[in-house]
Order: sequence, then structure tokens, then C-alpha cells
Amino acid sequence: MKYFAQAFFISLLSVGIAQTGMSQTVKDSIPGYETKDVDDLGQSRKQEKEPAPDEFVETEKEPQPLNLDELKLRVGYPLDAQKAGIQGKVVVRILIDKRGRYAKHIVLRNPSDKLSKPLERELPMLRFTPAILNGKPIACWITIPFDFRFK
Repeated sequence: MKYFAQAFFISLLSVGIAQTGMSQTVKDSIPGYETKDVDDLGQSRKQEKEPAPDEFVETEKEPQPLNLDELKLRVGYPLDAQKAGIQGKVVVRILIDKRGRYAKHIVLRNPSDKLSKPLERELPMLRFTPAILNGKPIACWITIPFDFRFK
């Protein structure tokens, strides 16, 4: 109960400090009180250098797409491209963060915007298992081709 009361008091004090603009020295004077910059998974938010798209990133385990088939179904074959008789392969390079989430992408090959634009709108929905190095998740780029052909 002692620890609960102390934690509750510290939480209230933190809120009071934030609302009143009191100096950080008040928070620092509380024994055992320390702030940590962590994300919602409890991992450090230290700004890690993001790998460049053409940079080699060593991994023990590469990221694996979890919902790529669903994304392909949502995109389908864009009707505008079908009507225009456009087919081809769109190749994208996607940065996967250390939590296995889409961070950003670049288009490496694009036969037509009528193929790539509908695909690009859906890319942020992709989820992956994270890449692993030394037993820890890391950010890395992955290249995925999307083939649009008449059947």
C-alpha cells in the first residue's frame, strides 16, 4: 500500500507540475522519481538512425509480411489501368520499423501511376514481423514487387 500511495502521489504531483509549469527541480527532488522516454511497448524511444534505402542492414531474421495477401485483394487490379490496357510490375521498397509497422516507402519501378497510386494508398496498412539482429528488433527496408497482368 505504501508503494501505491507513493506512486499515486507522484502521479498527482506530475500532473500538477505539468499544469502549473513548476520547474523540473521539484520533480527531481522526489526520492526514487525518474522519468523514462519509452514508447507504448516499454522500449526506449532513443532516436535511432534510420537505414538508407540502399544501405545493407544485417539481420538474423528478415521481416515477414503478415497481411500482404489481404492488401493485394484490396488493391486488386485498378479499373483505370485495366481500361487503359496497362499492365506491368510495380516494385516498392518499404521501411519497416522495429515494431513491424510500415514507416515509409519509395517506388523503384512504376509502369504507370494508374497502377502505383492505388497501391501506394494501401501500403501503410501493411504489417510485418520485425527484422531481428542480436535477438532485438531493428528497422530495415524490404523490397516487394506487385505484378499487374491480364489473365
